[in-house]
Amino acid sequence: MNKLLSMVGLAARAGRLVSGVQAVDIALRKGQCKLVVIDEDASINAKKQMEDACVHRKTPLITVSASSLGDAIGKPGRMIAAVTDDSFAGRIHQLYKEIG
Repeated sequence: MNKLLSMVGLAARAGRLVSGVQAVDIALRKGQCKLVVIDEDASINAKKQMEDACVHRKTPLITVSASSLGDAIGKPGRMIAAVTDDSFAGRIHQLYKEIG
């Protein structure tokens, strides 16, 4: 999980990530999201909203361990983020699959 979170943090520092429910929702509607990352501690409503939006837009969604996403991207408290770059999204999704 550390490698995955490090890669998410790298995507954030590279400017290839948006965070927060509204920003991710807007990016999804514009077709910019390649992968959505959600924290285990996100509210049930936020999880449901993102799951529905990702299914509708055919965007992969992954869940990371509790309270780790915000710290990884340098914005404590953030529960939802979206990767907007194909390369970062592919690598993060690959690391997620390796974790199982």
